[in-house]
Amino acid sequence: MKWVAIIATTSVVLSACYTLWMCKRVVFGDVTKESVGSMKDMSVREFGYFVPLIILVAWLGFYPTPVLDLMHESVIHLVAQASTSKLDAAAALAQTAPMLDVAHH
Repeated sequence: MKWVAIIATTSVVLSACYTLWMCKRVVFGDVTKESVGSMKDMSVREFGYFVPLIILVAWLGFYPTPVLDLMHESVIHLVAQASTSKLDAAAALAQTAPMLDVAHH
């Protein structure tokens, strides 16, 4: 199992390195296509659409309680269903376990 952790850690580090390299090229790299170089910055209308989204994301980041309260009942129901199915699976496995032990002897 140690080798799985090594592979997972290595892949996370390599992914982070690739992401940083890609961001450097995309954000700070030279513009190589003329069509991209001729693009204009955001217009006032586009900025007007963007500002409410920024405010909403910031608000949800600092105060997510209203949204979490909306989801509370459904999450509790989902957890209850998952717990019940796990218990059912464990009970079914417990019933078949003696049969499996007999088959191996």
